[in-house]
Amino acid sequence: MTNPIIKQLTDFPNEKYNSAVLTREINDAITSAELLYIQQNSEVELHFDTDPSTLDEGEIDNIVSNHDGADYSVPPWVHISEAEADDDSGDEVVTVHLDDIMPSPGDYILFAYQELATTAIDGTHISKGRLWVTKNGNKVERAEAHNDQNLFQPMSCVFPFDVLPGDTFSFEMTFERQGSGTGNPARVQRARLSMKKAP
Repeated sequence: MTNPIIKQLTDFPNEKYNSAVLTREINDAITSAELLYIQQNSEVELHFDTDPSTLDEGEIDNIVSNHDGADYSVPPWVHISEAEADDDSGDEVVTVHLDDIMPSPGDYILFAYQELATTAIDGTHISKGRLWVTKNGNKVERAEAHNDQNLFQPMSCVFPFDVLPGDTFSFEMTFERQGSGTGNPARVQRARLSMKKAP
């Protein structure tokens, strides 16, 4: 096994490569090592943090032989996306969302965290928090939380999901009071959505 792995420009179908795209393609496909950088002199050197396994080296050969050197067909997606809201204004519905994310294929995890409360001292009304997931235009409620106390309660959930090529996702948390005109605003102290690629 060698590190760096040495390639020739002629190993690429168009005799060129896109460093950012190639790095993403390799690191998304292999697990035994991470491609740190690419250096080109007379040859193309792929430098890893450790020696890739024999199986992964074969996968790297396959990626190189199919890498056309083009830029991203969609903007590159970062491994962690976050959105946060803080609203204690008494609005009936408050939202925090991540919109139109197009991850590279693989397994991902969404983390949803919320702190919500009512303003009714006797706890007779309920604030609700909901998690909505929209995949390729299909919006579905995936979680719901309730709080009927006059103090902020932390609530969280973990939502694993798979991404196939071309999938687009949006994630939204809504915070609302149950029954309008109750004087029971959905008080949102803090809300956060974050997602990352599963290890």
